[in-house]
Amino acid sequence: MNQNASTSIAPRTVEAGPWRVTLQAPVLVYRGDEREHITRPNLCRFKDALGVIMQTTFDSQGTARDSRHIGLSHDGGSSWKIIAKDAAVGSYSIFSKSNGEVVVMPYDSLRFGPTHFTMGGPRTLLSIVDGELKLQADTTIAHMPEELMAYWDDRPTSSEPDAVAPSNKPISCFWGTIQQLRDGRWLCPGYASLAKEPRTSEDHPEKAMHGMAKFTAFLLTSEDEGRTWQWLCYVATPRDVPAEASEGPDEIQFYEFPDRWRCILRVSAMRFIQPLHFCDSFDCGKTWTKPQALENVDGMMDPRGLIMADGPTVLTTGRRGSDIYLAEGTSLEFHKVDIVAHHNACVADAPLDKITQWDLPWHWPNSGHTDVLQLGPNRLLFTYDRIPDGWRWADTEFTEPDEIYTVVLDIERK
Repeated sequence: MNQNASTSIAPRTVEAGPWRVTLQAPVLVYRGDEREHITRPNLCRFKDALGVIMQTTFDSQGTARDSRHIGLSHDGGSSWKIIAKDAAVGSYSIFSKSNGEVVVMPYDSLRFGPTHFTMGGPRTLLSIVDGELKLQADTTIAHMPEELMAYWDDRPTSSEPDAVAPSNKPISCFWGTIQQLRDGRWLCPGYASLAKEPRTSEDHPEKAMHGMAKFTAFLLTSEDEGRTWQWLCYVATPRDVPAEASEGPDEIQFYEFPDRWRCILRVSAMRFIQPLHFCDSFDCGKTWTKPQALENVDGMMDPRGLIMADGPTVLTTGRRGSDIYLAEGTSLEFHKVDIVAHHNACVADAPLDKITQWDLPWHWPNSGHTDVLQLGPNRLLFTYDRIPDGWRWADTEFTEPDEIYTVVLDIERK
């Protein structure tokens, strides 16, 4: 069993295009057990601490509510302490406020609102008071221009065992980093199966899409810190990406550049694999260019990222691996920071490129979900998971526990 990476391991320095990147040793945040499926870490910032929120449940459409472990670091990511287990908190769409509070959107707890043109659920406010985690919940609701598709109410919608979703749960979600636009509004990405689209048949080879329609990706805005969301635009529909993209446009990383908006999109990262795609808007989301493949990025899913002032544009991706890419401004020439190689060099007995089971074509022991947070002018915190048994269900054979790691990195121009 591997141990937490030690501070005695010397930092490693690598080059990525015009940048020199110094990587600290990976730090183990949490190791699960046979009863837990630990994946999908997301980062946030409290007043005097950093936070990581991680999924603990087996990912099933039948999961009725959000359940997360939460870790806290008071030393800039050098060490972590789990301060809450099985908390009723979502993740995947989070906003860290300047006053130290963190706003989190629902995921498993998401339900239809008063109509099938709306989706909502608990909006959770996290804070650290006298060293203790405080949770306050009210509600969030998002208004869409078209009807959202419902899950089947009498059988699993996909190949997941016993995954019968609650009857009032839409096939939709908030997904992606919440950001504040220059005009002050919050912007949150999301994706959904629209009711007007055809459902995927039960004999389709992409089992995880059975009973769903291919996804449509969209952007929402809020003027009240995520209590209500208004539909802003569709970024891309199933017809905007190649027909062989089995999922359609879904997970988004949004960038607000001075001269354009850009979205980087997942389109197909399960049994049928396609590269990430990108599209641009030059009119604040009113129109979008046709998505094109992001050719020089290996990752296929859950793009995350940020723009460093006086530094590179940062993109993190997963599947294959969990890596970081750097580019100049709006350039599409991304330079890879190989986190898999770094992890394996530091934690040799828990490699990120060896999997014990599973039959998906990318065969890597991680879900591919990552996140990144800027800590200083040149410093980033990166998080990723290691799931050696693959994306498993409660009755799947267990050989090794899942783990969450973080890495601190400093970037300087050569």
